Amino acid sequence: MKAFIKNIYRFIKYKEHREKVFREIKIRPIQNKLLTQNFNSNTLKLIIFFIPGADRKTGKEAMSGGVISIISICEETEKLFKNDATSATILCTLNDDNLLLKYNNFENNTLLFRFEQIANYFKKLAEIIIHIPDYLVPTFYKNLTQKDLQFLKQISFVHFNIMNQNIKLMPQPNEIEPLKTLSNLTTITTAHQ
Repeated sequence: MKAFIKNIYRFIKYKEHREKVFREIKIRPIQNKLLTQNFNSNTLKLIIFFIPGADRKTGKEAMSGGVISIISICEETEKLFKNDATSATILCTLNDDNLLLKYNNFENNTLLFRFEQIANYFKKLAEIIIHIPDYLVPTFYKNLTQKDLQFLKQISFVHFNIMNQNIKLMPQPNEIEPLKTLSNLTTITTAHQ
């Protein structure tokens, strides 16, 4: 209820919030359709890469080397599992992030979905690997809904992997601890010394 009132207040007070609402009314059904067209709901193993959504004020993609890196890793992971009909790789935004269909400022073939779509669509998951960029770890856990928590608890094997892209942005150990309560395995990967 509190979040609903907060959203009404933002809608009335801030022009950029109204623009976001109207922009996302168009994006949501497209994402829903693309999910059913591109993914099998009976997938057993899902590999998720989290990425920031659109810029709050402009509604456009915010570019950084980290975004390019994550999309590149996601596409390479998808290639590794392309012959495995029981696995899928997907790119998602966090709950409450600004929606975007695709990053278009550089060449890639990866669509962007909402994390809230995952629990509603993939009903037979036995394993999930969730790759979270370093700076999004605290936000990821705080934005999990009760439905998200129930969804993760019903999966036999949950693996969180923190993508260390900038050591200065790594979360503190106490910010990682909540992930461990939801997972069978928590790891970190890095592409630098």
